Amino acid sequence: ADGQVAAASRLGAVLLRAKDGRWRALRSPGIDSLMCVTEADLPDAELLAVGEFGTLLRKPPGKNELVPVPTGDLPPGSLVSIAGNAKAGWYVALQTSTDVTLFHTAAIESGKWTALRKESVAFDIWRGANSFWMWGDKAGMGYAVSAGPIRRLDYGSGQWTDYATPNKER
Repeated sequence: ADGQVAAASRLGAVLLRAKDGRWRALRSPGIDSLMCVTEADLPDAELLAVGEFGTLLRKPPGKNELVPVPTGDLPPGSLVSIAGNAKAGWYVALQTSTDVTLFHTAAIESGKWTALRKESVAFDIWRGANSFWMWGDKAGMGYAVSAGPIRRLDYGSGQWTDYATPNKER
């Protein structure tokens, strides 16, 4: 809302760009690659970041650091994306081998995670690699796999909607 931009990066850092265009790095205690960062409106976090080896970090308000968040009963794997909010709960995409599983928890700290959906990102000899994308906004979150379809969750209703890809192509 204030015009800053945040980007996940390698070596356990989140890059922040201020409104004046200057960049600075927020460092975590580790060097795991971070895959995604999202804003959070929580009493103890204004940003959440996820990455390889189940890394889940938060940026405390007014501080220039990233601190680990206990992941509760989330299974091992690499976290590739995060979306959500305090009211709807939090959604993470966890990759293990050739599968990405979408998990949900009501509370991010030491959460009790529920698996919602599983998607294959395995290499297909005829179609090539399958990629996974996930995004969120104030109204909901969505994800897609190269093979389609595009799936969207409305936070308010809790309903999932599937959309075909343009021309039903990859």
